Amino acid sequence: MKTMEIIHLRLAGRVPEDLVDIIRDSVVSVPDLTDARIYRNSKLENDLAIHLHREVSGPEDKASDVGIKLASLLKNYGMVSHYVWTECCSLDKWSRPDETG
Repeated sequence: MKTMEIIHLRLAGRVPEDLVDIIRDSVVSVPDLTDARIYRNSKLENDLAIHLHREVSGPEDKASDVGIKLASLLKNYGMVSHYVWTECCSLDKWSRPDETG
């Protein structure tokens, strides 16, 4: 099962220059992460979302250790919310239902 954790950070001020490095150092050596990305709100420069993607066995809807630690660390920079999402289906744009009949 695939999960995605979203850690939303609303910074109290400007984005510190070393924040991306701090986030990268927190997630770089985590073996069960399949992907990690940082997004910035297109209208609010001080609004970030960190997405942590994992492949887990069995139904796991709890936050990962790295997600919990990262959310706790980021609370030093502003307001944080932390959510776990589990994939329910895949929408593959190349596969279409059979339309022949």
